Amino acid sequence: MKHIIVNNFGMFLGLKSQRLTIKKDGCIVNEIALNRIKTIQVLSRGISLSSDLINSCSQRGIKIFFNTFNSFSALHTLYEHKSVMVRNNQFLCCDEKKGLELARQLIIGKLKNQRATLLYSSRSITDGRKQKVIESFDKSIYQQKNKKDLSKEYILGIEGVSASFLF
Repeated sequence: MKHIIVNNFGMFLGLKSQRLTIKKDGCIVNEIALNRIKTIQVLSRGISLSSDLINSCSQRGIKIFFNTFNSFSALHTLYEHKSVMVRNNQFLCCDEKKGLELARQLIIGKLKNQRATLLYSSRSITDGRKQKVIESFDKSIYQQKNKKDLSKEYILGIEGVSASFLF
């Protein structure tokens, strides 16, 4: 991924078929594919950008920084709140059966990973406590797999009880 820096007065940044074009006095100086760009820094006054370029950069998550000689900075990015939208959708899924099933599968995977890690890290221990904890994990996994009526409280309750096995 490239960081593009433009610092000459009179430059023009435009878009031509998914490529950033840098022009000086109407002549193309450079062309770079947008999928290869991470950031664009505009370090001088008098540099123009096309609205198509700004829109394409926003959709791809390419940040455009504006800096001047006296360190004034500005940032343009349209999709800065992606994680907020993802979290919002996750919370909306909580009420749906599909969301509960996904949560159950994730927690089953987590419990299996915890069990496997415990078995691996305690290879040299032949204590009866180890076997008791492994059996408790097996029981929790079995309960998660075979519960027909799912609820958020039940799923998270099994996860919480299983976490207590490790401590």
